[in-house]
Amino acid sequence: MFKRKVEELKQLIIDSDPNAAKLIAGCSEQTIKKIKEKQKIDYMPKAFLAYLEVMGTSSGGIFAGSDAGAQAMLAFDMNTEAKEILKEKNVIDTALDNSIVFYMHQGYVFFFIRTDEGDNPPTYMYMEEMREEDCKIEKIADSFLDFLSEFVDSWRGRFDALK
Repeated sequence: MFKRKVEELKQLIIDSDPNAAKLIAGCSEQTIKKIKEKQKIDYMPKAFLAYLEVMGTSSGGIFAGSDAGAQAMLAFDMNTEAKEILKEKNVIDTALDNSIVFYMHQGYVFFFIRTDEGDNPPTYMYMEEMREEDCKIEKIADSFLDFLSEFVDSWRGRFDALK
């Protein structure tokens, strides 16, 4: 069920940009194992696992300009980095307990899911604001697949507008 939905999203990316078909690549089991080790993940929700299997190595440009997917998750401990960002802004970082930070943009925005909120958990975002008291974590989608679907739709809208 989860993998089928991610495959559908992959096809939507390709429909907007046929060149993306050459770019989109999933992770091998060995790469997923390395991600779990690097990010200290005991349990990976099935929806997120499906994303990694279908387009975790390269998502066809939807995350261009940001640290996301397997490359970023293998390059550095995104959860530790996110906790440091929260600490700098005096935001309570316990929300990152049992979490997977999977997207970071220039050190002021990151997205994450919690591993203890089911197989298709809500997606959360932190965005740094000018005033420290405005910095907070908020839920941006009721499920990871909803987040991914909304992100792909947003990307398609921007990409199609450039055609």
